Amino acid sequence: MQHIHTHTGRLYADSAYDNYFSLKPSLTLWLAVLFLSREITLPLIMGAARIAGVNDAASSLIRELWSLDFSMAPALPAAALLYLFIRRVPSASRLVRWAWSWGKMLLAIAAILDVAASAAKLTRGGDIDDLTVITCMTIGIDLAIICYASKSQRVRDTFADFPMTAAP
Repeated sequence: MQHIHTHTGRLYADSAYDNYFSLKPSLTLWLAVLFLSREITLPLIMGAARIAGVNDAASSLIRELWSLDFSMAPALPAAALLYLFIRRVPSASRLVRWAWSWGKMLLAIAAILDVAASAAKLTRGGDIDDLTVITCMTIGIDLAIICYASKSQRVRDTFADFPMTAAP
């Protein structure tokens, strides 16, 4: 069974809605936000990997990918989105509701800042190595996220929808 979305009249599968009958962030949106917040989430992953007994080679690769130089700027709006994903409940404050309505813009800003941070890494010069290739791939992913954020009706609908407040 499908429901008609309240804001656009578009149809989405029942699984696209949460317990509050609001359109959930899609898996693609979750992955985009997690990717853009990696400067904050990677240290958490490194800690969990260490506890799980991941070998030193994998840990050192993760450490090489993580830096605090320019990369923290895109992680901040993306981390704000992660927070909003968690706080998206009927009892949310006005500030959370207001910030949610700007979610698409936060996503685009994070991706644009990530492109700038990656481009800055590339302009430092030096030899072309694995990190250069990874940085170029990162820019490609960022550009795909920008296209996704600007063109996806699902992203637009998701950030236009928020659980209604409970009646008093």
